[in-house]
Amino acid sequence: MQRPLTFELSSNTSGIELARLRALLTAEKATPRHLVVGAREPTTSIFRRCVAIIAEASPNLVSLALGDFTFPAPCHKHEVPQDDTARDGGSWPTELGDLTAVLAALPNLEALTLQAEEFDFGPLHLPKLRSLAIRCDSSSPKHLAALADSSLPSLARLELWLGDFAYDWDGRAEDARPLLQGKAMPCLRDLTLVSDVADDLVVVLAESPILQGLETLDLSGSTLTDAGVGFIAANAPLFARLRRLDLSRNFVTESSRRLLQAELPHAFCEQQRPPVASGSMPKTKPRPTDLWAGSQLAASDSIWNRAATHGGGTHPGAGDKALAALLYAHGLAMNGGLRHASETMTAEELADALAGYRFFGLAALAAIFERRPASGYPASSESDITAAFERHVRAFPGDFAPPAP
Repeated sequence: MQRPLTFELSSNTSGIELARLRALLTAEKATPRHLVVGAREPTTSIFRRCVAIIAEASPNLVSLALGDFTFPAPCHKHEVPQDDTARDGGSWPTELGDLTAVLAALPNLEALTLQAEEFDFGPLHLPKLRSLAIRCDSSSPKHLAALADSSLPSLARLELWLGDFAYDWDGRAEDARPLLQGKAMPCLRDLTLVSDVADDLVVVLAESPILQGLETLDLSGSTLTDAGVGFIAANAPLFARLRRLDLSRNFVTESSRRLLQAELPHAFCEQQRPPVASGSMPKTKPRPTDLWAGSQLAASDSIWNRAATHGGGTHPGAGDKALAALLYAHGLAMNGGLRHASETMTAEELADALAGYRFFGLAALAAIFERRPASGYPASSESDITAAFERHVRAFPGDFAPPAP
């Protein structure tokens, strides 16, 4: 599997860094197939510029993740109190804008994750998409309508956070009924719904064809009460074929939990939250979730991405500088050939690149750059560079600045 590219946005992200990302996405032979673009602080305008670059470049991406690196999480003076069980962490700052164009430009996607305070999209036509996660505290009925009108024939896993759906957007569980008919996603097997209309939602689910094809149903972190659990227990045969039913972290009492597990022993109904005070409205409490499993990178992956997208970082070591110079030249050569790379770079950049190749023991590739043979830049260069870098970072970790935590 090709090394995933993780690009971190911040309020200080420069036009040069965005141009470097564009170059990486448009490389003809080394286009990243797995891309994570995340933020740890409010970055709305920069995020929208970055999304526009992805849409324009139209890379042949297989997986894409956009949004906050951890969601929900404390971020830029926003607090998610650890001892407030009634709050859902609704101060999430990132807005991605309208994603219709970028998603239309990526027909080969197999995995897509979106997590931010606000974004829009139209019906999705992604024939290869197998996994879709939409985590948002302001999902609206129009998002459900767009998904219901989508064509996702290969989708096996859907995670959908409805957030403060009932009272912020005047939505109802009934708004999910067209989607839960299953016509847009006939192969769905694993469904996660985080909802503050959970009691009504389980009734709609029970009446929907999609339930009969599911293997797992996860309603954890929602607002399910004894009424909803009582309905599930009373209609246990409809839920009995599920391999896993997760109802944890809702508002279910011990007596209702025992009643449910008598009917459905496989149901996981532990870790319930305390009842909400009289007059208060229960809120969802999803677990803080990583943008993408691959965004929790090994140290070498973080160093590589920092060199590829941020020129080695603000305080680069000798290895960071060498890797950044090497990868810049490598991307140009893969994109337009050796002559294009040599003519694009300044004399200083070319000298740094050649030194970078030699720093990692790749003198043969440096010589090819200097001679520019008719045979061109070797297709095996990507794997050669990766292997040389991994060897060096294991043997001489002190050559590189520590990865960001």
